[in-house]
Amino acid sequence: MNSRLAASRGEVSVCLSGLTIIALLAGALGGPRPAAAQVTAADSAAVLVATAGDFEERGELDVARALYEEVVRRYPGTPGAALARARLEGLGAP
Repeated sequence: MNSRLAASRGEVSVCLSGLTIIALLAGALGGPRPAAAQVTAADSAAVLVATAGDFEERGELDVARALYEEVVRRYPGTPGAALARARLEGLGAP
């Protein structure tokens, strides 16, 4: 019985050593990587609207207007497009 228990402990020790090596290798190789987030049209529109707003604040209205127009053209059904339309109206005609 005792020899059987000793064998089991030895097997567990070997198993744990193997798992430790696997864990160390995984860490050295960068480990598991999180999945990349899926970028949506709404995300893209929001980034462009924010960028256009930055240009607008700096007085670069032609660049801001071009970005707002791009948002309206490429992402028409998004909240960003609605905001871009409103900002274009606020800027008026070039």
